[in-house]
Amino acid sequence: MACRNTARQSWIESKMDDQSAVVAFLSDPDSYGRRGAAVERMDTHISHIFLVGSRAYKLKRAVALPFVDFSTLALRERFCRKELEVNRRTAPELYLGLRAITREADGRLAFDGSGEALDWVVEMMRFEQAGLFDHLVAAGKLQRTQVEQLAEMVAELHRSAEITDNYGGVAGMRQVVDGNEASFRRFLFHPFAPEKIDALSRQCRDWLRRLEPLLEERRRGGKVKRCHGDLHLGNICLIDEKPVLFDAIEFNEEFACIDQGYDLAFLLMDFDRRNLGEFSALVLSRCLSASGDIEVLAALPLFLSLRAAIRAHVAAAMGNQAEARGYLARRRGWSPSAACRAAASRAWRAIWLRKSALAPARWWCARTCCASGSGASLPRPGCRPKPMAKT
Repeated sequence: MACRNTARQSWIESKMDDQSAVVAFLSDPDSYGRRGAAVERMDTHISHIFLVGSRAYKLKRAVALPFVDFSTLALRERFCRKELEVNRRTAPELYLGLRAITREADGRLAFDGSGEALDWVVEMMRFEQAGLFDHLVAAGKLQRTQVEQLAEMVAELHRSAEITDNYGGVAGMRQVVDGNEASFRRFLFHPFAPEKIDALSRQCRDWLRRLEPLLEERRRGGKVKRCHGDLHLGNICLIDEKPVLFDAIEFNEEFACIDQGYDLAFLLMDFDRRNLGEFSALVLSRCLSASGDIEVLAALPLFLSLRAAIRAHVAAAMGNQAEARGYLARRRGWSPSAACRAAASRAWRAIWLRKSALAPARWWCARTCCASGSGASLPRPGCRPKPMAKT
């Protein structure tokens, strides 16, 4: 089987477009009319990014992976356009436009020439790496006011996002669980030992069974939307003293069209795992207050756990086994920090009291139906506030 897989991968790679001439062109400062200037290059598993002057140029690599297909020129053009569309919702100042790399009559390559298009790049405004939120956290410079602004932006994105109820729900979350399990089983070092994978996957599937009615209700009720999809601190930057969300997922509908609570969970998990529970709590309480989406609290432990699991196997795939172990340790029985739980409880009370004020004929109890021993915790799956007698 391994030989067949290797042969198949080699065949696929042989069919990929050769991008060497385009990469050489984008690596040359003369291509930008900046002879002698430095061109910095950053590589990911799906992109090459070229930094020159005040601009960044993002070239999609000609790859075909289980979760993304950029193997043809037509696909790369399509997803470049989609990247501009989805990211201009939150970062229009960063995403400047689409540029064609063309081959001219004399054989030379050019930007937006009259010859045939060899490839496409997204042109972006360059920003300082020190302004990324993960860098600000590492430097101890992230401020509460910036996190408050971030929460408002996330809440607005979720409020205005397109509803995509043909995705998500229990089927969508089951795909995540299955994908995590398959990814964990690729690794043989201790944290991903078979018995641990079995236990983690069994726990997630137990949660899925308990949450199925709620997840389906949320899907039918418009809570599955075209969200950011990759909402961690490394995809948020500070521009003109304001947080900007960028690098939303455009290449995979299953990754982007998700429950808004699952989208939010990535950010909460990222704050929590950096021991910034107070910021996680702040974002959660502001987003819940804006949306009134109390029901998400029952699903939040599962969402957080799955997000941590994804980060664990991604870290392992990138060779960072120590980081992977850290994520996996947090992922076992992940629950929000004490500050996050307290904020959830406060938001629960505040929102339902607000709703009762708007509809005085029906008053609601603000009890959270918490599981015993959890303190000011999250409601059990399927819990709703209980109606009280009119006053």
